[in-house]
Amino acid sequence: MITATLSGPTSGYYLDQSAAFTVALSTAAPTGGIVVTPASSGGSDTFQALSGGSNVTTISIAAGSTTGTFYLMPVGTTGNRSVSITTAPVVTYAGSPITYNADTLVPSTATLAGPTSGMTLAQSTAFTVTLDQEALTGGVVITPTSTVSGDTFQATSGGGNVTTITIPSGSTTGTFYLTTSNTTGNRSIGVTTSPILTYSGSPVTYNATGIYYYDLFSGSAGTPLPSHTAHSGATWPNDANHLVSANLIELDGNGMVFSSGTSTTIEIPSAPQPATQNFEILYSFVRLTALTEHKSGVQILRQNPFTGSTDDFAFCYLEGYGSGPYTGVYFQHSDVPVSTVAAGPAVGVTWYIKVDVATSGANTNFAAYYSAISGGPWTFLRVRSQKAVTKKEMSVKISELAEAKHLR
Repeated sequence: MITATLSGPTSGYYLDQSAAFTVALSTAAPTGGIVVTPASSGGSDTFQALSGGSNVTTISIAAGSTTGTFYLMPVGTTGNRSVSITTAPVVTYAGSPITYNADTLVPSTATLAGPTSGMTLAQSTAFTVTLDQEALTGGVVITPTSTVSGDTFQATSGGGNVTTITIPSGSTTGTFYLTTSNTTGNRSIGVTTSPILTYSGSPVTYNATGIYYYDLFSGSAGTPLPSHTAHSGATWPNDANHLVSANLIELDGNGMVFSSGTSTTIEIPSAPQPATQNFEILYSFVRLTALTEHKSGVQILRQNPFTGSTDDFAFCYLEGYGSGPYTGVYFQHSDVPVSTVAAGPAVGVTWYIKVDVATSGANTNFAAYYSAISGGPWTFLRVRSQKAVTKKEMSVKISELAEAKHLR
């Protein structure tokens, strides 16, 4: 006589497919196999032959096989039900019925949390959606929304655009990222879900601060800046209001720029400049070779008019330059270093540099930081405090690029 032994889970979630139940035969099924009919005392509970599969009323154990599996979907009631089997042909049953408890702990609330500020055209840090209970079979689909047209969302840091993310079965959290359009100011970031849940913390008010100039310097090696358009739309006009000395700064074909000659050159883009002396400059810098008597960096403030100015502030890397001679990174005022020297990067090493400019009362403060990783963490380099500057044009400029660098 063949014995069919039923084993399987004893608990799960209401409206969530169970783990597998197994029917094990004491000997191989005879010719024609054995048809197993699962049953539940839970009224309209259903069964499936496969995980995530459609409903069935029977499963078959093929001739020569000894096991078969099925799954339970508790849809009739919550709480306990008896799960049992019968077979054709009739065999002896063991382990049947099994008492299975369908818990009522299903997700009901999705809570949104995330950053409240960032930059236009830049990806935010992660927004997080947290469920009050684990997602059931099929997961919970999250659709992030923004009240500003052109904003996009990504499932991963640096990833492509998506319209939804999914919190998978058994998980309680999901994340997404926001990349804002070029529209500054507040926007409401919210979520909707499928299945529909109660929302908490949604929407989040996110303020995007304007980027005056943003550029990845994409293009062919040797392209001069006047033939290049920045990612933020600015150009580099080749005229006396935007160029000092020779037009020597070119793209290197790898997302950076360099000076193709030895003469001093300063160029300014057509981008609008900050209205106050409170802004931040981010760029990357690499020493390709050791070059004595060279200097490269970013001008921070420069007196109007641009051409002929003798009053400016810059943050530069100098190598054996000037009367020092000076080697390292520091602030300079009108071509004279005005802070102590900090050692620069080794040849071939990329530094990501951040320069913060903040004005309070009668003083304008400059602070510089570097990181080996884009976005930080940041290591302090140098600080400079100066009496408030008047009649200056705030600008992001590249000055005497003897080494390739990348401005953002």
